[in-house]
Amino acid sequence: MKIQIPQLQMTNMIIKLLTSPSCPICRTLKGYLDSNKIPFTEIDVSSNAEERDKLEVLTLPQVQVEGRETIFGFNKFKIDELIKEYGNSVKG
Repeated sequence: MKIQIPQLQMTNMIIKLLTSPSCPICRTLKGYLDSNKIPFTEIDVSSNAEERDKLEVLTLPQVQVEGRETIFGFNKFKIDELIKEYGNSVKG
């Protein structure tokens, strides 16, 4: 069941999605964010050594919210909370 989310005006928050092309969960999460119209900047850590070296945990995908919060894996509960909490303040 798809949750109902009001249309968002993405203006202030920056979301980075750290992924790898060989990660099926990364693709699923990207699809979920896209379907809920949550913009994000994708960083492929398999080809970006600088970003890969910054990883504290070697788990993908990772959703970094303005450098304050990191969600590891496809934690739908936390991502849905993020969508509700930040509503109109999200941008990619």
